Amino acid sequence: MSGQKILLLGSTGQLGQTLKQALKKDYVLTEINRPELVFLDKGGLKEKIRKLNPQIIINSSAFTAVDLAEKKRKEAEIANFNGPSFLAKIAKELDSLLIHFSTDYVFNGFKKQAYKETDKCNPLNVYGETKRRGELAILESNCKCLILRTGWVYSHLRSNFLLTILKLASSKSTIKVVDDQFGSPTSTEQISLICLEFTKKYLKGDFKDFGLFHLSALGKTSWYGFASEILDQAEKLGFDLILSKENIVPVTSEEYGAEAMRPKNSFLDVSKLLSLIDVDLFTWQAELSKVLKKVDLNRL
Repeated sequence: MSGQKILLLGSTGQLGQTLKQALKKDYVLTEINRPELVFLDKGGLKEKIRKLNPQIIINSSAFTAVDLAEKKRKEAEIANFNGPSFLAKIAKELDSLLIHFSTDYVFNGFKKQAYKETDKCNPLNVYGETKRRGELAILESNCKCLILRTGWVYSHLRSNFLLTILKLASSKSTIKVVDDQFGSPTSTEQISLICLEFTKKYLKGDFKDFGLFHLSALGKTSWYGFASEILDQAEKLGFDLILSKENIVPVTSEEYGAEAMRPKNSFLDVSKLLSLIDVDLFTWQAELSKVLKKVDLNRL
């Protein structure tokens, strides 16, 4: 293990847990959990970070409940704007690299093609709005930063679309899933792999292209298409499920009636990322196959 120090915020979330496993083997890793509460005590947190003096600060903490954010704007602002803003200032002071994760929901989805980093942001919901404010706070601080926009994130841990579909499929004979929103399902393992590569390059002194990058698996689908593929692959793996993909009913966003509006297209162009680091991105179907093999139905 090297003596290089990394601070990870939000290590108990689905992304944080995967990052923790990827980083703890080679780096001195310090974790801060429930940082949305700690951000309210900025004095204590600032002193803790100053004392640690990490080379890299990784913020995987966020308020990600998209519908709930419509009712809990203050909580979303604390985690998605106040927190990143504070971390950017302390990163600037310490000359640390700040790695922050953002979302495809900063876009309104009106564009037909994949979104580039330079495309205009116009979020449709409180979650996307607060995440965009967090991005801007980091960029305006002039700290060394990597903002990794991703979306449709899932893993075999915690709560996410993959595990929700499998849980429903264990007890329901039919479900309705939205079929007019398109994006790229992206596993936490894929995100962690990219984050680890950036970390290695930066600590070796081989990376100075700071800024904002899009990160997702290759290919796109709808939530309905994602759910269908989950059940198709789960059946081939021998999962004992009641629901078959033939009994998933595709519906429009309006028919589904979620609290928060979501972009119809949040497909991300990852060409900028791939031009800077030598790492393979996989199709969302291939990533799903790897993650499904780690799922324990008895723990859902």
